[in-house]
This record gives sequence, structure tokens and C-alpha cells, in this order.
Amino acid sequence: MGKVSTAFKEFEAAVVFYEKSQELRIQICKDSKGGFSAESALASLWSSIGNAHFHRGDVNKSSDFFSKAHELFTKLVQNGTDSMYFKRQLSSANFDLGMLYLHQGDRKTAQTYYNNSYSLCQELVTLSPIDVNIQSDFAEALAIDNALDFLDHKISGKQSFTQAIQIFENLALQTQRTYYTEKKSIVEKMILGEVKLESLIIEFSML
Repeated sequence: MGKVSTAFKEFEAAVVFYEKSQELRIQICKDSKGGFSAESALASLWSSIGNAHFHRGDVNKSSDFFSKAHELFTKLVQNGTDSMYFKRQLSSANFDLGMLYLHQGDRKTAQTYYNNSYSLCQELVTLSPIDVNIQSDFAEALAIDNALDFLDHKISGKQSFTQAIQIFENLALQTQRTYYTEKKSIVEKMILGEVKLESLIIEFSML
């Protein structure tokens, strides 16, 4: 029910449902004595709770749940079980924290987390170049990494933006999903510079 509420942007209700699930997930983790599957499900739930709190404007609670998810996915990656899956989840956890810190105006910390996400995506897209979800993650991380470099005046070219646009365009054709078209549109706005880049990065992260 939490996911349904989130899909309808009913974030107050989503938090209620997610927190009820949290009690069960924590108990399952205790019963399974730290099994990878149970811990992964709990970390994913924490990410969802963090996103719901972020959308309802509670940055402190969002930070708490994003950080717990990041810590648990880091542990799972370090343990090395099903590393590709957990690395993708850890990349997403870094992405969430990057969005949060950028929203708070702490661009330096945000860039650290976005860079971590980008590095993981580079590794994953090399290992699985035809996976649609990994391609999408990589294009998102690539565009944001490029946007942050623009903000810090480290680069002046548009090659990485163009690459991200091409990936989203291909994914839109391949899957017929408007989601990728919307992502492509935001990257195009980044190139045109018609809207403040920080605002576009946050919009991009929240889509």
C-alpha cells in the first residue's frame, strides 16, 4: 500500500504504510539473523520511507532513513553477495543522499554522493551494457555529474549531456515509456541553461 500511495503522491499515507512494514521487516531481519535478502528488503524500505518524507518536506527524517539505507547497502556490497544487485542499490542510495544535500544547499557533500553513484554506475554499465535499468541509472548519473561540473566551472563542453540524451532517447524508443522522454527533456533544459541548474538536478532526481 505504501507504493500505491506514493504512486498517487499521497506521501502522508505512504509513510504510515511504510512504517507499519518497517516493524515487520526489522523482525524478519532478527529472525533470519541478518540474512542478505531480509537486510536488502529492509534497506529498500528505508529508501522508500526516506523518499516519502522528502516529498512531504521533512528533510530531517528523510536524511535519517536515506543514511540508514546507505549504511546497510554499503555493508551488503562489502560482504560481496550478489554484488551487482547490491551495487546498483548502493548507487541509488548515494543518489538519494546527493539529492538531499543539494536540496539543503550543501553542494560539496552532494557532489561527493553523486560522484560515488556515478562511479558505481560506470562499473555496472561496463559489466552489463544492455540492461535497461543500468543504462538509465548511468545516464542519470552522467547528466548530473556533468551538471555539477558545469556549476563548478570545471568543464565547458556538452558531450556528456549529449550522451545522456542519446541514452534516454534510445530507452524511450525501446521501452515506449514516457519516463525516459521526461528525463531527456530535463537534460535538454540543462544544456539550454534556461532554468537554474540546481533546480533541474533536484527535479531530475525526484522524477
